[in-house]
Amino acid sequence: MSFRQFVINNVRRNPKVYGPYFFTSFFAVMMFFTYALLIFHPEFKSNIDSSSDTMSYFAMIGFQISQVIIVIFSAFAIFFTLLVRF
Repeated sequence: MSFRQFVINNVRRNPKVYGPYFFTSFFAVMMFFTYALLIFHPEFKSNIDSSSDTMSYFAMIGFQISQVIIVIFSAFAIFFTLLVRF
């Protein structure tokens, strides 16, 4: 039995354990990518810059803070799904 077959068999036998983990991981990556896209997109950044410098600065800081909060919450959620056995 190869490692790949071992992993596939474990996931098939325990979907109640691996399902929430995969869903939480997918959701965490999706949210992080969305906020990273908003922060680093050149057209979105130029639209914020055109309104005022102070608002642009606060908007970028707000996006960066919310991205850090998402990372912390996602790490906690993934860790929680690993600890809880259904």
